[in-house]
Amino acid sequence: MQEANNIGTAWLRIDLLPASSQPAMRELFRQYLDSRLETYRRIPDMVAVEAELGRTAKLQGEIWKVALAGQKEGGQVVVLGLLPVLNEMFDIVTTRTMAARLTRPWLCSSCWR
Repeated sequence: MQEANNIGTAWLRIDLLPASSQPAMRELFRQYLDSRLETYRRIPDMVAVEAELGRTAKLQGEIWKVALAGQKEGGQVVVLGLLPVLNEMFDIVTTRTMAARLTRPWLCSSCWR
C-alpha cells in the first residue's frame, strides 16, 4: 500500500512540472508502474525479478532526469513539491527489496545469478 501511495502522490505532483515536461514524465510513470507490477508477477523466478529490478532502476534514473530538467524551468516548486516524493517513491523499492532479501534467505542476490 505504501508503494502505491507514493506512486500516486508523485503522479499528482507531476502537475508541478512545466507543461512541456509533463507528457514525457507521465509516460515514464506508466512504464515505471508496469515495471513494478511485473516485478511482483515474476516471483518466484528470481532471475526475472532481478532483471525487472534493473529496468525499474533505469526508469528511476530517467524520471529523475526529467524532474531535474523541469526544475530548471519550474524552479523551487519542483524542488520542494516533486523531488521529495520521487525520492520516497524510489526509496520504498529499496526498502521492500532489502526486507524481502533479509526475511527470505532464498531471495539472496548471489543466488539469482
